[in-house]
Amino acid sequence: MLNKKISALLIIFLALFSFLVHQSLYDVLNIFTNSFSIKKINISGATYSKNAEFDQIITSSTNLTRGNLSLLNITTLKNQLETLVLIKNVDISKDLPYTLTIKITERTPVAFIKIKNQSYQIDNDGVILASLTNSLPLALPTIDIGFGVALNNNQVVDEHIINTLSALHNTNIILIDKIRINKNRETYFTLKNTLPQFYIEKFTLSEDFIFKAQRIGNTLNTTNLQKTPKTIDIYSNQDTSIGFF
Repeated sequence: MLNKKISALLIIFLALFSFLVHQSLYDVLNIFTNSFSIKKINISGATYSKNAEFDQIITSSTNLTRGNLSLLNITTLKNQLETLVLIKNVDISKDLPYTLTIKITERTPVAFIKIKNQSYQIDNDGVILASLTNSLPLALPTIDIGFGVALNNNQVVDEHIINTLSALHNTNIILIDKIRINKNRETYFTLKNTLPQFYIEKFTLSEDFIFKAQRIGNTLNTTNLQKTPKTIDIYSNQDTSIGFF
């Protein structure tokens, strides 16, 4: 009988001890998680991309962890933000104990491209930035395409166009007014405040061509030539040339 009483008391004691231990662990974990709750989110670089969809992605990610910074999966958050068309790259870091830092690299338009009588802003990777409605302080050149443009997930995949966009990205685009590429991949372009229209036969636009055209144009504009030849080739090397009409 005594053994039964001792056993019963032991069971009660163990149950009470277990409850106190678990309760203490819960309190400790609760204090720990609360100490890493997100109190501040620093976002930089999001000039055009920070919209309702952007905010919803961040809100959903933080809600999954109940706002706990230590539990937040920054890789998942990065991947979700980079699905937005205006965002090129995202760098996220946890600045413990309570600050989440998000650095955005946005896609920067380098030109307007005309496709099926519609004009879109496009970046140097060929991504069409149709959702970018903010007006930019920089006047972008216009590219007129004389053939059907192949797209893959809202991105131009034609190599000649991509190379032209890359050249625009790497040079002073404020020099260029318009660009026209025909179905034979011959490129014609005009510079701002310059008289002739230049062409590049079979080769893509490059920074060298742009500055060479500027020098030629400035020479023509400062002379009193009454007539100019229809075509002049200025060779940069054995394979490429630039001229004007």
